[in-house]
Amino acid sequence: MNYLKFRYTFPEGCEPDINQVKQLFYGVFKKSATSEDAPIFTAGIEKLNKLNEPTHTHIHIHIKTIQKQPAVRTAFKTYINGLEKKETRKGNELYSIKCETDVEDDERFFRYCWKQNPCNWIERIPPEWNKKEMCALAQEEQKRMWEFNRKQQAKQLRKKTKDLLFDYLDEKNLEKPYKMDMEILVDIIKYYDAEGKSANENTIMGYLQTSMWRYNLEKHEETARKWLSKRN
Repeated sequence: MNYLKFRYTFPEGCEPDINQVKQLFYGVFKKSATSEDAPIFTAGIEKLNKLNEPTHTHIHIHIKTIQKQPAVRTAFKTYINGLEKKETRKGNELYSIKCETDVEDDERFFRYCWKQNPCNWIERIPPEWNKKEMCALAQEEQKRMWEFNRKQQAKQLRKKTKDLLFDYLDEKNLEKPYKMDMEILVDIIKYYDAEGKSANENTIMGYLQTSMWRYNLEKHEETARKWLSKRN
């Protein structure tokens, strides 16, 4: 059996409905859902990106079929190109076709398509699968992934702020070497103000402490003694 993942992005302003989804799928396979050798598949529409922000409307179709991947790829590309006669989008911006070789959990593979919709799209799944439970799991997994991605983005933004800030301070130190903590703190505050960044005192004071070590204005032992004295 072959596991295939399709993604197709609809033209701007196009609001797909279930008939379009059916047309897209059966245009590729040209099979009835009641055929004995018809593939297992799920399909679902997405309108939000990995950060839970609006994005181009697209469809995911996951399939398990006896058909070989090259034949399905050719059929899919031919069908999409027929739909997109006036479309200028190309490549991955328009659609993608992938063959999965390490699927360990069939239900997880197929419920992925339902992570952003109420499971009212077409599908052909084994009768023993609980569609309602699969849909609930898919949507819960989507929520966790959104949360994880937002945290990762925040970490990247913090990293960018830190790197750019120290580039700025390094230049200032080259122009005129720092001799006291006040000079560094003023420059950090100026940087935040110029960049329009939200100022958090604890964060800024943390950067100041790191800068004191960076520019040899305070030894690690001095900092350790200072911090320990606050505990007494």
